[in-house]
Amino acid sequence: MENIKLIAGQARTVNLYKNTRCKLLKYCANIYFNKQCLAKKVIPNYANIKFQNNSPVAQFTSKIAFGIPQYIEI
Repeated sequence: MENIKLIAGQARTVNLYKNTRCKLLKYCANIYFNKQCLAKKVIPNYANIKFQNNSPVAQFTSKIAFGIPQYIEI
């Protein structure tokens, strides 16, 4: 790509567009991945939660975390 000289106002707008578009593509890819996992009935690695602390608060949190189904994300 050619080097283009931009003034500060233009550079801000270009970076805002670029960052917004990048976030949108990332979110679309995450939604697609979650839908594929649901279709194939696979639990992704990030959904496996482990708690090392056996305190009552950690046990309560683990019950809540494991009780929430994955399809709520979509």
